Amino acid sequence: MNEPRALRLRRAVAPTLATCSLLLLSACTSTPPSRLTPSAGAARTPSPGVTPAHSAPTTLVTACRASQLQVSLDRHGIGAGNVAFVITYQNVSALTCTLKGFPTVRAYAADGRNLAIHNSDAGNYIFSRPVATTLVLLMPRHSAYSTVGGSDGPVASGMRAATSVVVVPPDNSNGVRVEVPGSLYAGAGSFGLTATQASYPTPG
Repeated sequence: MNEPRALRLRRAVAPTLATCSLLLLSACTSTPPSRLTPSAGAARTPSPGVTPAHSAPTTLVTACRASQLQVSLDRHGIGAGNVAFVITYQNVSALTCTLKGFPTVRAYAADGRNLAIHNSDAGNYIFSRPVATTLVLLMPRHSAYSTVGGSDGPVASGMRAATSVVVVPPDNSNGVRVEVPGSLYAGAGSFGLTATQASYPTPG
């Protein structure tokens, strides 16, 4: 029996419509791809000019204070009425510091009288070789040196024996009192000094 033409057309189209409906439903309900986001612990490169918070602080090295130094005198030699002493500065603090330049040396008699004396940066009879003025980096327990020279007798009127001196390190206003190991006269003339250096001085 022949089916009406309209019925045959409806049966042919129905499967096609069902397939299209399923495709459309799948497209509408599918989940779009997610974007990748960095994890909370991911490393980030700091912006130019920004210092990371964990960077180590810079330690500032300053000039040695008199309170950081142990000062001593070493009698080094006598010649033609002259005497010289090596001044040793030992850093007894826990911090590195610097020394540069010439000390100042003041002389005192046994009764405490200040014996006026001129300080000269021209060296002395024993240590006459010029020493370049350089910056000495002085680490804890390390030492630096300079020298002071003068007369070992009263070669001029008004001179008296100095039993102690106060050594004022470079860039300081305070000094360290040290007993004089031997004869040193002051009250006239001058003390000849050499600049602070890292190595122990040798005569010449």
